[in-house]
Amino acid sequence: MRKTKQTIRRVSLLAAGVMLLTLLGACGRSADIPANDQSVPAISHQSESAVAEEAGFTGHIENGVFVIEGCTLTDEDIVIPDTIGGVPTGAIADEAFYHTSTCRSITIPDSVTSIGKSAFTDCNMLEEIHLGSGLKTVGDFAFVSCTRLTEVVFPEGTETLGEAMFTHDESLKRVVIPESVKEVPEVLGDPLSCKDLVVERPEP
Repeated sequence: MRKTKQTIRRVSLLAAGVMLLTLLGACGRSADIPANDQSVPAISHQSESAVAEEAGFTGHIENGVFVIEGCTLTDEDIVIPDTIGGVPTGAIADEAFYHTSTCRSITIPDSVTSIGKSAFTDCNMLEEIHLGSGLKTVGDFAFVSCTRLTEVVFPEGTETLGEAMFTHDESLKRVVIPESVKEVPEVLGDPLSCKDLVVERPEP
């Protein structure tokens, strides 16, 4: 009778051990499985920034387009690509290129539709800027203190221009504003610093 009780006790302990090992194994496997497993994982903000930095720009994705918030390039001639990380480049945010002091020329692709406030303020080495054909809006003070900039041609299709965009641009001689801009800002720049500025309004 005593041997029977000992046998039953050993069997019970063995069964408990097997159950414990089974539970531990299940927990280990569950830790390897993502909580929200999806066939197409969402792009995190961190991964978006990593893609942008590889291309020489920082920013975020908004409404299906990449919005440039900063530039890490030190090239004299900067050509913004029409896609960053496989996403169309759609906008340049406020102060995105603020005090980019090494750049002499910037080319903006046709995919960019808006340039934010003070986007190129204090780019004091900038001599040329080439605007893409898709541009629609430009914010206030966009090119303030670009002291070497000589000419800006806004493409046909541009609709809105900000105030005081060319203040302290003492080398600026020519600005072309298309007929698609219905209201030209009263103040494009400081009259004293832009005293030789000629604004052209070509016929459609």
